Amino acid sequence: MTDPGRGRSSLTPAGPNIARVDEHNPMWNFSGYHIDNTQSWGPISANVVTRPAGEGVSRSDYHRINYSPVGQIGTAQYENGPMQRFQPLPSQVAFIPRGVISRINISAPAQFIQILQNPETYDGLISDMVRGGAVDLEPTPPL
Repeated sequence: MTDPGRGRSSLTPAGPNIARVDEHNPMWNFSGYHIDNTQSWGPISANVVTRPAGEGVSRSDYHRINYSPVGQIGTAQYENGPMQRFQPLPSQVAFIPRGVISRINISAPAQFIQILQNPETYDGLISDMVRGGAVDLEPTPPL
């Protein structure tokens, strides 16, 4: 393991982390949503989430990557954009940048992994990789 202060390879025990303190993400207050497991590594937190069928609306101050191990039929809307039908194949991911409201409606209960990333992680990378250091991140449907 590396130095715990660096937050790279060392695990932080389950407990307080960015997934639990994100008061701007109403997902954690939805009836039927359950965090089955959580782990945090400094600026990155991963949660195994079980959710019921139906609509879920969330917004977060963290970038979100959702991984679905099983394909799921549903609709997705980001911000005030159009409602889009999706049917991802198993093992696909979706990216939702910080501050974006997502409205996801699925036809059956599902379990997925949500990775929350502190936006400062991307801010540091982008300034090193992109001339001018500014990029507008957009949501991506399951890929």
